[in-house]
Amino acid sequence: MTVEEIVILLVEDDEDDAMLARVRLGRAGVRVPVRHVVRAEEALEEVAAHPEKQWVVLTDLALPGTDGFEVVRRLAGTHPVYVLTSSLRQRDRDLALSSGARGFFSKPLTARDLAAIREIHA
Repeated sequence: MTVEEIVILLVEDDEDDAMLARVRLGRAGVRVPVRHVVRAEEALEEVAAHPEKQWVVLTDLALPGTDGFEVVRRLAGTHPVYVLTSSLRQRDRDLALSSGARGFFSKPLTARDLAAIREIHA
């Protein structure tokens, strides 16, 4: 798998949070494309439409329509999925991780969070 095939899929309905995540990814030296979608359904469609890509998914939990838990359930078996959320509930963390998420990070995304993601993919 080449770096050109890797794409970060950011599933976030809040434009400010999405922009902040993109800025932090850039400052951390992430040099792969970031595709931003607002809804879970868009994320699932994007992954299905481009199976040649190695998606690394960062998803919020509270999304309009289908929630981020469904993104985790549907994609974690084939792609690394991380939860990036403002939820501090242990129940949400436990459910996301038991559904297959590789990590659960509170907003905003920090340098430590990015280091943990990079370490998993090293």
